[in-house]
Amino acid sequence: MKEMNFFDARKFFPNYSLEQQIIIYSILGGIPHYLKQFNSDLTIEENIKYNILTKVVFCLMK
Repeated sequence: MKEMNFFDARKFFPNYSLEQQIIIYSILGGIPHYLKQFNSDLTIEENIKYNILTKVVFCLMK
């Protein structure tokens, strides 16, 4: 699957403001696999903590 443009990717985050959707897109781009991992019921900070930082720490501990 190809990378999605911003207008399609923002549909993954209906609970976020336009500004928050722009922030998420700047972090994840339009990769559907990454977009699906973020939960629009959580804050951006919580999503980063659970979906990015936790995985980085786990990889570093191996």
